[in-house]
Amino acid sequence: MARQRPSYKLSTRNVRLKLKPRQEPYWQPISTGKAIGYRLSGNGSTWFAKFINDENKRFKQTLGVPDDYMDADGKDVMTYAEAQEAARLWFIEMEQNPTGGKPRRYTVNDALNSYVVYLREEKAASTYRDAVGRINGKMRPQLGNIKLSRLTAKRILEWRSGLLTDSTDSEDIRKSKDTANRLLTYLKAALNRAFVLNMVANNTEWKKIKPYKDVGRPRSVYLTEQQCRVLVENCSVPFKYLVEAAIHTGCRFGELIKAKVGDFDNEKALITVTGKTGNRNVYLSEEGLLFLQTQTSEKSDDDFIFQKNDGNSWGKSHQHRHIKKAVDVAGLPPETCFYSLRHAHVSLALLKGINVHILAKNLGNSASIIERNYAKFIESDRRAAIAKSAPSLMDKSGNVLSFAKNK
Repeated sequence: MARQRPSYKLSTRNVRLKLKPRQEPYWQPISTGKAIGYRLSGNGSTWFAKFINDENKRFKQTLGVPDDYMDADGKDVMTYAEAQEAARLWFIEMEQNPTGGKPRRYTVNDALNSYVVYLREEKAASTYRDAVGRINGKMRPQLGNIKLSRLTAKRILEWRSGLLTDSTDSEDIRKSKDTANRLLTYLKAALNRAFVLNMVANNTEWKKIKPYKDVGRPRSVYLTEQQCRVLVENCSVPFKYLVEAAIHTGCRFGELIKAKVGDFDNEKALITVTGKTGNRNVYLSEEGLLFLQTQTSEKSDDDFIFQKNDGNSWGKSHQHRHIKKAVDVAGLPPETCFYSLRHAHVSLALLKGINVHILAKNLGNSASIIERNYAKFIESDRRAAIAKSAPSLMDKSGNVLSFAKNK
């Protein structure tokens, strides 16, 4: 019978310091083929880890200095528990490369690639497209080449801070933080998947990062038709035309200012806009069609439909000062912003009975988003639709018919 090797209790400093100095570490088994070791010598003490593969080949790794004479710092000087954690991470690497070869050091790009494959296979096409666009534009250039094992909370926070706007406008700041939260959600999902797939041994760093608070609030301003008219009346030209366009189409400010005359199709009564979900056709009401006919007349196809007085195009944040001034003069709720016009378009269309799926396609949203964010308007529309279309049991005199009971 093979002689069983002794096991040493290494968890307390007093017990460790009573051991005799020697070259071979004192080993405490953790599980089959894995052990944590402690060596005491004339030059000090050292933590080790030992791994034995299926071919009985042994590997040894230096972990750090025990906290025998110095306070632990979690990196170079370790408590017993910290040495155990360092050993566990090394064991994961060895299990991926049990022959002792140099373990592959996965990068953030590797994690993102795996996550993108998951999204393509498991999620809706719109979710996949949105994620890929954000990942390629906002994550890979800044974080892609960083090894997962070296990705720190500090580096993630620096990346997130770089996503924020330089604007001093409170709504711009809120929106950029809300966007940063969505990007952080994608990043953490990719990193967590990498952790599950053993591409990285530790998920501690990104677990520390929390999203910005209170920046994704729903925009609760829903203007009535009368309020929309008052707002338009109190806007100065040419900003007034952008406000009218937003009410007619439900398009975002960024989509409208990029629209050119050639994007307007008078025969099909639509305008093609480019936004965060890509290109889409926005079909127009009769009033919206007449409005765009007026705005595009006497302009060439390459001209922007909406221009400032000097003929230049509008900039990304040029709407804030103008809308705030018009809202103040019109006496509308102070929370009203340009995006409120999109809400007005949706809520008023729902109240008039438009099909949710048709509206969603015009807006570049999913029907589920419309149903979730505008439930009270859909409920009102549903009541009206039922009132018009439910079967009636009244006779011509207005009396409800009764059915004779079977005798």
